[in-house]
Amino acid sequence: MTDSQDLKILFVEDVPEDLELAKRKIKSSGLEFESFLAEKEDEFLKGLYEFKPDIIISDYMLPEFDGMRALELALTYNINIPFIILTGSMNEEIAVEAMKAGATDYILKERISRLPFAIREAIDVKKALVEKKIALNALKSMSEIVQQSPFSVISTNLEGIITSWNKGAERIFGYTSEEALGRNVSILYHKNDFDVLQNYVIEPLLAKGYNQVQVRLLRKGGELFIGSLSLWVVKDGAGNPIGMVGYTYDITKEVEAENELRIKDQAIESDIDGIVLVDLNGNLTYANSAACSMWGYADKEEVIGKKITDFLASDEDGERILNELKEHAFKSEFKAVRKDGSEFPVWLSASRIRDSDGKIVSYMGSLVDYTEKKKAEDALETSEQMYRLLAENTLDCIWSMDMNLNFTYGNHAVYNILGYLPEEWIGSNLKDHCDEENFNKMKEYIGIGMQKAPISEGIRFQVDVLNKEGHSVPVEIIGKLIFDENGAPVCLQGTTRDVTKRVEAENALKESEERLELALRVSEHGFWVWDLDQNDFYFNPKAYTMLGYEDNEFPMSIDVWSNMMHPDDRKQVIPEIINCVNKRKPFSFEIRMTGKSSDWIWVLVKGNTFNLKSKKHWAIGTLVDITERKKTEEQMLLARIAAEEANRCKNELLANMNHELRTPLNSIIGFSDVLLTGSLGQVSAEQEKYLRLMNNEGHRLLSLINHVLDLSKIESDGITLNFSNFDPVLVAENVMESTEMLAKKKNIRASMSTDRNIGTITADVDKFREILYNLIENALKFTPQSGNIVVVMNRKDEEIEVSVQDTGIGIAEEDRERIFDAFVQVDGSTTRRYGGAGLGLVLVREYLKMHNGCIRVESEAGKGSKFIFKIPVYPVRKEKSEYKTPMKRGICRPKYQQQSQSPKP
Repeated sequence: MTDSQDLKILFVEDVPEDLELAKRKIKSSGLEFESFLAEKEDEFLKGLYEFKPDIIISDYMLPEFDGMRALELALTYNINIPFIILTGSMNEEIAVEAMKAGATDYILKERISRLPFAIREAIDVKKALVEKKIALNALKSMSEIVQQSPFSVISTNLEGIITSWNKGAERIFGYTSEEALGRNVSILYHKNDFDVLQNYVIEPLLAKGYNQVQVRLLRKGGELFIGSLSLWVVKDGAGNPIGMVGYTYDITKEVEAENELRIKDQAIESDIDGIVLVDLNGNLTYANSAACSMWGYADKEEVIGKKITDFLASDEDGERILNELKEHAFKSEFKAVRKDGSEFPVWLSASRIRDSDGKIVSYMGSLVDYTEKKKAEDALETSEQMYRLLAENTLDCIWSMDMNLNFTYGNHAVYNILGYLPEEWIGSNLKDHCDEENFNKMKEYIGIGMQKAPISEGIRFQVDVLNKEGHSVPVEIIGKLIFDENGAPVCLQGTTRDVTKRVEAENALKESEERLELALRVSEHGFWVWDLDQNDFYFNPKAYTMLGYEDNEFPMSIDVWSNMMHPDDRKQVIPEIINCVNKRKPFSFEIRMTGKSSDWIWVLVKGNTFNLKSKKHWAIGTLVDITERKKTEEQMLLARIAAEEANRCKNELLANMNHELRTPLNSIIGFSDVLLTGSLGQVSAEQEKYLRLMNNEGHRLLSLINHVLDLSKIESDGITLNFSNFDPVLVAENVMESTEMLAKKKNIRASMSTDRNIGTITADVDKFREILYNLIENALKFTPQSGNIVVVMNRKDEEIEVSVQDTGIGIAEEDRERIFDAFVQVDGSTTRRYGGAGLGLVLVREYLKMHNGCIRVESEAGKGSKFIFKIPVYPVRKEKSEYKTPMKRGICRPKYQQQSQSPKP
């Protein structure tokens, strides 16, 4: 992903509102992105392989999928994709589990403002990992190349002990690495060359860092050969030499070939023209290399014995040459022919060779190929034309002037730079084109050049000159004084370049640096820079004042900064910072630092390492005072601990009151039952009325106590599910029968519709029965006389869906979420009119949550309510700690809302 591309985010979320909030937070931070939503595993896999995300943001728990499974799939697909858990609830154990499993970060939805920062940090880490992998691969490849190189690559320490030995060295010298390592490199050199090598190669090498030499070397068996040796000095991080690396290859054959070629070259230099000998019949008896080359032959054997006419374009020319030579020596031009059939002009100077008796025995000819001369003439003309074109078309002004500073030449670029035509420029004086200050500056540089007569290295300077309209133009002038054979200056030649844009860029850079300096001075954050090459350390003014010091009150260094840290933090943080700097990784630490007042303050330290275009290496970062934040966090932690302790005491108290509350109630209910049976004597109608009232209120109070205690057990992790296989339809029918009397009292018609193919499920049958009972009892409680209640049960895939619909008072939209909170009903009047403590639905939801199920409600005020819950056919085993999740987690989300196919009453 480049900066110009949109970020590709794969969301795993089932709540549209949460998804939209996350998107808005990311967009508001300036991040541009494309997104893909997955709510199930198959959608997630499609997003991985087709959408190819740059980052994944996942909820921890979804109805049909979960974040840990998504993390597992993501790591299988690509371990480098950042994975952030974004959830409404996550305790510390789950967070640790997620991070150990490979998650990049986790964020609570209540702290969603941190999401953009986490995304940027994750992408930066990903880039850093990718860049590190590329660098490691490159290093590995380079090491393999050196090892497999056909040339010898050997490294030694400063004492000459061999420390590395590649396969090329084994092949060239004959020693294995086991035989060579640890021995002195002198075993490889001719004994007469080693001292010379030490004095005239090694010592200069240590001074300049590199040297190359041709040297005699020895193989393992004593065989001598000539090698080309290139040497480099190896230095440590401080620039101190610690060893040498040598690159060697066998050049024996090349040296021998060079010696032979040198001899041939000497012969060619003595007779650079082609020399041939011809017998009286015109047969070639000798030809030197120049002649062979002229005709296109590489081997003399191809030439010797051939007729002279074979090398001429015309047979008549051959006859004429022989006839002329019979009479006298002569010179003439002919058309010769090469081996490939091409013709070329040649100048022949022919003479006759006589024996001691004066008899002509042979002819000798000197051949000059005119082709090269003609090519040289053509090349010279082309070169002159090229330089003319270059001079006339270059962007730089090319000029010359006499010693009176009058211009004698100017190319067309003078018009582009200063607006003068060449004919206007020639004859003008240098003083005509600049003010007095710049004219004096140029005369000063010319004077410096004249002082170096007759050898001038040239002058280079920047001045302002005036264009034809009188406006100042910054230019760079490169000039050279030309001297005659007596060392007297005769003229100046040079170029002038318009550097307006460069000057503007330099001014802009200077202004930018000034703005940055001002910004750093007024910044609310401390800012630090560590020059890793020079080990210089810089604090901006805010960094000093944060610690109570004046700006630059004392020189800052990494050691001074380290000593200002709390000892416990220093031991941990300084090594980590140095490690991150060495590995070019970003870092962030919260540490304690002491300032001028000796008080400890909390500081957030962030930094990263950069390789600048100037090849400098800097670590740059910020210091932020987070003391107040730390105090707030400490107060919040203490408050949370106190709240948890109070809640634990409450739960312990309620659990311990189980026996004390139930024992007297059981006695009251039991004795009232006995009295109502008449076994202890007949009771009057009024007595029976009060006994039944007492019995009913006792049962109601016992139910309330049971609900409170059950809720307390859930919160204190005291309830364990007892799974068994059972028929949910039979349980539902049993519950319908047990509530039949309640329905008849209010003349309510209660009916049930089920799918007979539901089969058995595995769950806690008692909790399943209580879920149904509480929902049906709740429906009976809030349904008026002569109302209707319908229970529908169906199987959908691997879940059982049950709905309980009534024609009761209904629930307003704003109250639908509140009814699942403990001790809450719609309003106080409802409580007084219908009774109850508002715990039934809470227990229903908690029992369903323990089964990995959920519940939702569809209702309108005055139009009745429909409660729908789902429970898995097979249990999803959980750790007990997973039951202690926020209250809303067990509520089905709107996306599951479906119309039940229940019969009309």
